[in-house]
Amino acid sequence: RDDDVQALMDRLVEAESSPTTISQYMVIVRKILALALQRKWIKELPLIPKVKISNKPRVTFTVTEYKRMLQTAKRLIRAQAQAPTTKERESSRDRFWIAPRYRVLAADMYWVLIFMVNSFVRPSDIKVLKHQHVEVVRGQHDYLRLSLPSTKKHDKPIVTLRPAVRIYEALLGVSKQNGGGNPDDYVFLPSVANRDHVLAILNFWLKWVMREAGLALVDAHGQARTLYCLRHTSITFRLLYGQGIDMLTLARNARTSVDMIENFYASTLSGEMNIGLLQSRRAGKKSS
Repeated sequence: RDDDVQALMDRLVEAESSPTTISQYMVIVRKILALALQRKWIKELPLIPKVKISNKPRVTFTVTEYKRMLQTAKRLIRAQAQAPTTKERESSRDRFWIAPRYRVLAADMYWVLIFMVNSFVRPSDIKVLKHQHVEVVRGQHDYLRLSLPSTKKHDKPIVTLRPAVRIYEALLGVSKQNGGGNPDDYVFLPSVANRDHVLAILNFWLKWVMREAGLALVDAHGQARTLYCLRHTSITFRLLYGQGIDMLTLARNARTSVDMIENFYASTLSGEMNIGLLQSRRAGKKSS
C-alpha cells in the first residue's frame, strides 16, 4: 500500500539516513514490487515517493595546499621523522594501530602525491598497480600508459601527465637497487603483502602530512580528506589548467563518465578560477 511505502520513507528520514541511502532503499522496494506485479501477487504498483539527491562536490586540494603537502612530505622523509603514537584530541594508546615500521614516512608517500595528481587513478588502482601495467611512452609528449585491471566497467588504458614519468622512473630505479622492480612486483609499497593494508598506510601518512602542513582534515562541507581527494584534485586541475581539454576526453581517460565530471567536478568551478580564458579573445584576421 501507499501508506506502507511512505511509512518506510518516514522511518529512514527519522533515522537520519542520507538522501542517497533512502533512494537506494526505494530502488530495492520498486524492484520487489515490480516483480510482485509481474507474478500477480499484487494488483497495482503503489506510489513510490521521489527522493531528491543533492550532489556534493568532490573534495579536492588547491594548488597551494598541494605544494605545501609536497614540501612537508619531503621534509618529514629527509628528517626520518616518526609519527606520534597518539591521535590529536583523543586519549593516548599503548600502541598505534599502524605497525611501528610504518611510523617513519617513506618516499612512497611523496611519490604517491605526485603520481596520483598527474595520473587520474583511483586509490584502488594504486594498491594493484604493478610494473607490468606501466609503459613509458616517449615522443612529442612523454607519458605513462597504464593498462590497469578493469574498474567500474572501464578497461581502457589511462595516460598520465609528464610529471608521472619522472616519478615512476625514480621509484623504479630505487626498486631495482633493492632487488625489485620486476614486472610482477607492485609499484608502491611492494613489500606489503596485504594490499588492502597499503591504502590504510597511505591514508595514515596522508593525514600525518596534512597535520604537519597545517591543513584541515575535512573540507568546508565537513567531508573527510582522504587519499581519494588526490584523484579528485587531478581531474579538477585538468579542468582548471588543461588548455582546451574537452569533457569526453577527460572522462574516458579518468575512467568515469561525462555526467560525473559535470555533476561532481565542474560544478565546483567558478568563472573567476579561469578568468584568463574568459577574457581571452580570438586573434583577428590580418588585413591585406
